[in-house]
Amino acid sequence: MKKLIISLFLIPFFCYSQNTIHYPDDVLPTDSALLFAPGLINTGLFTRDFTMSPDRQEIYFSILSGRNAFIMVSNYKNEKWNEPEIASFSGSNQFFDFEPHISADGNKIYFLTTRPTEGQEIKPGWQNQNIFVVDRTKDGWSEPYDIGSPVNTIYNEFYPSVSENNNFYFTHSTDTKDAALYVSEYQNGKYCEPQKLSFGNDSMLMLYNATVSRDESFILTCGSPKDNPGKSNYYVSFNLGNHNWSDLIDITNYIGYEGGAAASISLSPDGKYIFFSAIVADEKNTAVYAGMTLSEIKENRIKPQIGSSNVYWISSKFIRELQKMKL
Repeated sequence: MKKLIISLFLIPFFCYSQNTIHYPDDVLPTDSALLFAPGLINTGLFTRDFTMSPDRQEIYFSILSGRNAFIMVSNYKNEKWNEPEIASFSGSNQFFDFEPHISADGNKIYFLTTRPTEGQEIKPGWQNQNIFVVDRTKDGWSEPYDIGSPVNTIYNEFYPSVSENNNFYFTHSTDTKDAALYVSEYQNGKYCEPQKLSFGNDSMLMLYNATVSRDESFILTCGSPKDNPGKSNYYVSFNLGNHNWSDLIDITNYIGYEGGAAASISLSPDGKYIFFSAIVADEKNTAVYAGMTLSEIKENRIKPQIGSSNVYWISSKFIRELQKMKL
């Protein structure tokens, strides 16, 4: 894995907070990615996505289990992270929920759902993909509701990401081979007509599941070759101003893992860490041998890195170095 020598200086485009973030892990990553919170967030289940409230008290992530897809939450209380549970606005047997993203002020969670918008019919599986939102209330979260047009259409919209000034980034797709990134700017209290993002060197790529930094100085995205949608890498692009973006830079070697079919990427509230998903099989957790007991087999199945999707994290400092080198 390629590694960079990181300079010890402040990075101005990251909004680093002075508040302490109590992560579930004792060891924080630097220039090598680590499995995030094994046993708490990452288990033997298919796990993806990461978003954290700005007060650092809530972590939301996604799980795909059997015929269900839902959003989980773990709360930091009494100086510890509690066992995750299905979020109050998720957990339907009728619809799939995925890809949560908390607004900069912590008062909204946007997420992908297969709930139909007005005029759509209920369809099985992932046929309906829309972005819904919940509002924080004094009693918890509101009921989910459609973010509406011009973001949601009769086609597929997913993976929301919102900047500090409420510009709304998301993926739009009409079929499985045309995914692209869009932004709907927030002006005068409403969202404007979405505009497709262009990166100069993206003609042979499908781009999706992107996260914009809160100050919109850069965007992290997943990308697959149009002729090989099963392969995914991770990319970064820098904001050049006037709605222009730099060419995409492949950061897969920097983070050390490909995204594959489970590609997902996001940022910590202070921008110091990148969270991403990868499918890894650790031989210690997947090995079988003669005489192995059923209890031993079952114990391994609840461990991470058994060939299912897991969430990893790494320091984001190399992003600044890339900006200096490439621009």
